[in-house]
Amino acid sequence: MGDISFGDHYVCASFGVDSLLRSEPDRDIFGQVKHVLRRGDVVFGNLETVLSETGLQRNQLHSMHMRGRRQYADYLVDAGFNVLNIANNHILQHGTEAFRETVELLRSRGITVVGMADANGLNCTPAMLDVGGTEYVFLGYAFEKDKYFAGTTLYAQASEKHILDDIRRHKRQDNVLICSFHWGNEFIHYPSLAQITMARSAIDAGCDLVLGHHPHVLNGFEKYSDKYIFYSLGNFVFDQLWNEACTESMVVELTLKNKHFELVHISPLKIGADYRPAVVAEDHFELKLNQLCSSIERTIEDNGRGYLADFRRLDRRNRHRSWLYLLRHLHRYDRRILGQILGGTVRRKLHAVRTTFSN
Repeated sequence: MGDISFGDHYVCASFGVDSLLRSEPDRDIFGQVKHVLRRGDVVFGNLETVLSETGLQRNQLHSMHMRGRRQYADYLVDAGFNVLNIANNHILQHGTEAFRETVELLRSRGITVVGMADANGLNCTPAMLDVGGTEYVFLGYAFEKDKYFAGTTLYAQASEKHILDDIRRHKRQDNVLICSFHWGNEFIHYPSLAQITMARSAIDAGCDLVLGHHPHVLNGFEKYSDKYIFYSLGNFVFDQLWNEACTESMVVELTLKNKHFELVHISPLKIGADYRPAVVAEDHFELKLNQLCSSIERTIEDNGRGYLADFRRLDRRNRHRSWLYLLRHLHRYDRRILGQILGGTVRRKLHAVRTTFSN
């Protein structure tokens, strides 16, 4: 499955995922999907937030934004997670100490951490997991630039050359190699031509399965050279309720036979008002998913024309809906946090105006 956030998004800072879990610590965030997750020997997701209070400044929006707590690791373990990608653009948002604390916490709970970089910040240190005598090798990369951290990142930043070199270096006939890609533009329901090319190059280099995340909405998937590529698995736990598409997701179940993945089942999910994902019976889900899959070939056929225009349109729509959501929920905000949200918005608008006139 896709993105897991245990923090408050800035749009709902004061009543997002973290705020809810702190006010209701007995709430089982994965309670409605554990019966699916526990079927897996390997249970994978993308952890979008640190699990650390190191450096936390109370009542400061920038410090509480997209931050989880150590105790939330219990939810992950109880649900059955044993592999988590951390190569993403929010994991270093609260500094290196909080990042390292999160990695150590996950490993201490028996969770394999995917996406750690070597010294150059580009090559990925492979994460290994042995299941039933089969060695799974995970490589994870963030294509989205980190806007919160300066310097060489501690997770692997995507570089096509380094990704393909890593795959060729670590793939063997007796193991299974899986790539985790944090990529694509947010809110758009199909991959760019560059993503399709990169994913297929990874398969050609020896990758057995590509798992994508970051857009927060579902994308289609394809079978290329008899290997599966999932371009975006959507959100799994997130508080972006103002955008309906961000609440629709899925869990993909695959089985391994003779070092080859076969698709077993896809469970459609809906994130509820309490931020909990639940399996839903959706009559039109298969049709919707087929349409998403068809868009991959259309992107190839038209050479990716229209992708950026579609992204900009959907990004504007998301911003508009987020502001309507904020206005409808004004009564739920801590006033100090609300002031910081509005003040930050005004500063960004003024900066944009000054930049426009200076150009």
